[in-house]
Amino acid sequence: LKLQFLYLIVPTTDTNMRPSALAFLALLAGAAGADPCSLNGDYDAAAATCRCDPGWWGAACTKLKLGPVPSANPGYYNTSLPTWSGNVMKGRGEDEWHWYLGAKYELNGVNDDYLCNSKIVHLTSKKREGPYQYKEDVLSNFHLSPNVVEHNGTFVMYSVGYNHMPTVEECAPGEHTPIFYNSSHNTIHVSHTTDLTSNIWQHNDRPVFDPFPGPVNRTQWDCHVQNPTAYVFPNGTTLMMYRATPCIKTGHNQETIGVAVADHWSGPFRRMEKAIIPYPNVNEDPFLWRNKRGFHMLLHSQNAHGPTHELTGAYAYSEDGLSWDYSADDPWTPDVHFTNGTSATFVRRQKPALIFDDDNNPAYLINGVDYTHENGTQWGTGWTLVQPIEA
Repeated sequence: LKLQFLYLIVPTTDTNMRPSALAFLALLAGAAGADPCSLNGDYDAAAATCRCDPGWWGAACTKLKLGPVPSANPGYYNTSLPTWSGNVMKGRGEDEWHWYLGAKYELNGVNDDYLCNSKIVHLTSKKREGPYQYKEDVLSNFHLSPNVVEHNGTFVMYSVGYNHMPTVEECAPGEHTPIFYNSSHNTIHVSHTTDLTSNIWQHNDRPVFDPFPGPVNRTQWDCHVQNPTAYVFPNGTTLMMYRATPCIKTGHNQETIGVAVADHWSGPFRRMEKAIIPYPNVNEDPFLWRNKRGFHMLLHSQNAHGPTHELTGAYAYSEDGLSWDYSADDPWTPDVHFTNGTSATFVRRQKPALIFDDDNNPAYLINGVDYTHENGTQWGTGWTLVQPIEA
């Protein structure tokens, strides 16, 4: 199943944003029309089939060609430090890889909610596939959902955060937990550094979007924002995708994907007026990247077209980052096979990210996973899986 969503840029009178970013993105806007190979391959008209790029398979090249997981190096599994995904970067001129993950702040804290007990940690490895070792904390409670991108030697981290969070013990249910978005203080923040080895990050206390209490309209589709992912063009123009929900929810699973643009990675950002993948296609955890064919996103889908929405993924693609085609083909499965011949089935597999090879092809799929704990708002026994993708 493939659905197409056309997004048109509209003129703006927003004085906080120069028109250059909008004008630049308008130049990239292509004609609407689904690609038969989902921007992941070449179409053979004579045979009416796709020749998929490395790492992809399926009739429309929408599924990742996943291989067995190394038994001795499955990702980052540490019962003393539950984690929930994040992406990998390599520093310029370095032989070291850096992995930034959302993690549980207090292991034995009384509150197991993501939004009351979380931090961002830094892991390192000499190989892109790992094994990775914990190095240090980067952002303390409350910060979560990191996405790191690079622009001209500056590394930029977008994350969900609130710099004035109470202690884990003082974080009362209903004040900051995801079930109560109307009173949640968390929003998207940006940090940056020029040296990934130093752990010296410049943090901006100003949220990327509205500070608390947020928009006046508490039921608008993007009142509450999380899960940022971004692409920075060489000229600095920045395209950001994020999960959006109403602050006051009128039903279950009202999660859509929004887009914001800025002249520079530091902002100010202007949110577009409509979701690029609107309800009733319910998605979160976008991971955005661009290659020679165009833009791509992996998502955690809540549409439950798989065995359960806690395990389901989705894929979307776009030539310009604004008009998107959405595929409900699941890019991954709940079952994982290991190199020692064993297999496992997760109860949660969400928050995707990718590690790329030297040719910018997907080489490893990253997911937050859990064998036993199904609650999607709590750490449980979560850890971060890294699964090889075959060429």
